[in-house]
Amino acid sequence: DCHELIPQPSDITGDELETYRSREISRFIKDNNIGRENVWVGLPLNEFLLHFMTLPFSAEENLREVIRYEMGKYIPFPEKEVRFDFVIMERDAEAKKLRLLLLVIKKAVLERYLSILEGAGITPLGIEMSSSSLLNFFLLGGNGSKGKPTALVDIGKHGFELNWISSGILRYSQSVDFYTEADAEQVRQIKEELRKGFRTAFPLQVWKGEEEMDSSVVLLTGGGIKDALIDGLAKTREVDIQTLPIEAISSR
Repeated sequence: DCHELIPQPSDITGDELETYRSREISRFIKDNNIGRENVWVGLPLNEFLLHFMTLPFSAEENLREVIRYEMGKYIPFPEKEVRFDFVIMERDAEAKKLRLLLLVIKKAVLERYLSILEGAGITPLGIEMSSSSLLNFFLLGGNGSKGKPTALVDIGKHGFELNWISSGILRYSQSVDFYTEADAEQVRQIKEELRKGFRTAFPLQVWKGEEEMDSSVVLLTGGGIKDALIDGLAKTREVDIQTLPIEAISSR
């Protein structure tokens, strides 16, 4: 297995940037002797609109059409301007409810990425958001405790993606931009988003007075991890902080 973080030149924009990306993807594939015919692509979370939905079991007979109808209530774009897909996250047999995650991406955005991939000679078998890719890698190794809330925080240079999961199910996903380069402020921002996400993902536990996330685990990963962030979060002693290096993910 192999991976590479490819920097984006600050002096290249527009069509030149797309050409650069296509060229670098093609180079990486060639250098590592990777086939172009079996490619899945993960796109940044901030390119998607996400919405968790709950529907009755009866909707499953014609689920895509039901979601297409319901989607207009949550998505601020005409249907003709977007592509959408969904995944059933949970089946509650007792309540006879389906819990789904709706993913929406603008057609123009999707076509831009497909153009970059086409320039590299790639027609992907499928496209998913970066959060689901990270979650799949995490679960592949049998990580996490059943029922124990776990936060996956993928840290980049300019922001981070936060995902709360429990019992192998994604409960919350959010992309956040850093508004400063100061380490202390970035730590504060991550802590704030962890609390916000926990309260949204686990309202019953919050109602029971467990909003301090005492029993939770936070896994940090991504190219933006640095000692100052790890130390700053660990000092809070609010949650168990662990790291999941990129090398550990790519080796699975």
